[in-house]
Amino acid sequence: PQKQYADVVIEVLPTQLIPDDNERKVLRVRLVM
Repeated sequence: PQKQYADVVIEVLPTQLIPDDNERKVLRVRLVM
């Protein structure tokens, strides 16, 4: 179940984050992984 949840978070995070915040996106995705 955690794997599916992480998949959803990674997909939602980039959509909610600003395109100018590329560094933040990578950090968030890494935290989720």
